[in-house]
Amino acid sequence: MKPFSMNILAYKVSSVLRRVYAQEADIVVYEGIRLVVNNYEVYYNSKPVTLTAKEFELLQTMLLTKGKIYTREELIDIIWGYSYLGDTRTIDMHIKNLRKKFFPELISTVKGVGYRIERF
Repeated sequence: MKPFSMNILAYKVSSVLRRVYAQEADIVVYEGIRLVVNNYEVYYNSKPVTLTAKEFELLQTMLLTKGKIYTREELIDIIWGYSYLGDTRTIDMHIKNLRKKFFPELISTVKGVGYRIERF
């Protein structure tokens, strides 16, 4: 079994608890993006946007923790699970797709570290 950080474990536990005990849909709003947490619904400038499941989970993870820098490995662990054996560059492809569907400045690259959504 691959070791992972306590932060990732805590995030996964809180994510499961949020889904289990969600009474009403939480909504995250950011720069014209409206994301309904855990419902796979995203709107950009009031128009629905079609995302793949992984794109949605990636966007949701980053919007819920604006300002946090994620490495590719952390995102793989959170979204695909620690047993994922594929290439970490798949994250780059999903980030590129999200930038195309919204706007290029949505997710910033922190050179040599990872990605983040700026906190405004």
